[in-house]
Amino acid sequence: MFGKLLKHEFKATSRIIPFIYLALIFFTAIACISYKLKMNGLISLSVLFMVLVGIAAIIITLVTCIMRFHKSMFGNEGYLSNTLPVKKSELLATKTITSFVWYILSFLIWFMCFFLFLSLVSNDLYSQILSILPFSVLIQFIAVIGGMLLLQSIYFIAQIYFCITLSNTKKFQQKGVAMGFVFYIAIYIINSIISGLLEMYVPLGIKLTPNGVALTFESMIDTVKAAGSSVNTTTSTFFELSNLSFGICNIGFELLATIALFWIITKLLNKKTSVR
Repeated sequence: MFGKLLKHEFKATSRIIPFIYLALIFFTAIACISYKLKMNGLISLSVLFMVLVGIAAIIITLVTCIMRFHKSMFGNEGYLSNTLPVKKSELLATKTITSFVWYILSFLIWFMCFFLFLSLVSNDLYSQILSILPFSVLIQFIAVIGGMLLLQSIYFIAQIYFCITLSNTKKFQQKGVAMGFVFYIAIYIINSIISGLLEMYVPLGIKLTPNGVALTFESMIDTVKAAGSSVNTTTSTFFELSNLSFGICNIGFELLATIALFWIITKLLNKKTSVR
């Protein structure tokens, strides 16, 4: 049953999203061809459309997933969804997985399109990157950054779903969709303060070194102060210039917050929410 629900979610959200990705790939191809043919006017126009369509792809993906969650759980389709012989946690899981896949895919396609065009413009782009970061260090860096982005993506989805669900509880439902925006702004402010403090002031982080990504017990604020007073921008190496400790305690907070939000959403779906 879970597989059928997941298949249905992808089918329901694939009516618009793939076409905006195809549009992005199309304008990337036009930009690459026009660059090869040295058609300067067309290059500028196609790159502009590539940027705009890339931004639109992320926004449309996000809006489509949000509307799908709201409509299928609390809108016209809510009566069907809430009477299916499955747990609310399964419904939530299918919608979360679908949104997560589309959301990550939109960023990946945008990144790949821009990297393809930049590598065409700069033939030795890859060599330039490796001259700054050795291959092994680059792989570690990508793995760490990629992992952090994946967590932040699922955390973002959890926040959105929580705000939609909370705004559809019996206490707030009559106040309309605006309550969802109010809840998200409140969560965003609280999260920014807590995550910022943990990242900047707790002495636990990671640092980029010539040997790779290393764990460090320095706070980010201390390394920023030290870098500002000791680094010579004209003679220092890349690793000396980037000798900052990036706090990771906020990652732990976001992981726990994600788990808590999904748990609360499930509880609300089981007992507190109602269909419009």
